[in-house]
Amino acid sequence: MKKIKTMVFGGGEIHDWKGIQPELVEALSAAEVVDTHIVQNDLSALEHLDGYDVLVFHYTVGTITDAQRDSLSKWLASGKGFVGIHSAADSFRDDPDYRNLVGGH
Repeated sequence: MKKIKTMVFGGGEIHDWKGIQPELVEALSAAEVVDTHIVQNDLSALEHLDGYDVLVFHYTVGTITDAQRDSLSKWLASGKGFVGIHSAADSFRDDPDYRNLVGGH
């Protein structure tokens, strides 16, 4: 069975992403069809999503570059999945394109 390659991306300010990420990874790892890769606070990873099927994103506030946002948008347009949890909609407050991508703020 092919595993779902999943990037679990945590970080940012004003929320307990460090407390949430281990629990999240444990829950995902319990599903034997999910192969998880952990990223913490390295937004440049958004420019290197090739090879992943899903991005589980629990990051908040911060600043996204045009290159990072465009890479994420292109990756999503190719049919990949984005799961925004725990403040993901409160990320990149000054970027209307990101807010549109996640459906609000």
